[in-house]
Amino acid sequence: MVIPEVRQERLYQKIANLIIKLINDNIFPRELFYRQNANWQNSLA
Repeated sequence: MVIPEVRQERLYQKIANLIIKLINDNIFPRELFYRQNANWQNSLA
């Protein structure tokens, strides 16, 4: 099943907003993302 592009974009936006809300509420530590990003970039080097 193919999700129409517009609906898919809206879904991604909802997920992004949820993650931002969790970070702002300090439920998700911001460092978690930075650490994963640093590890990912190191693995590419």
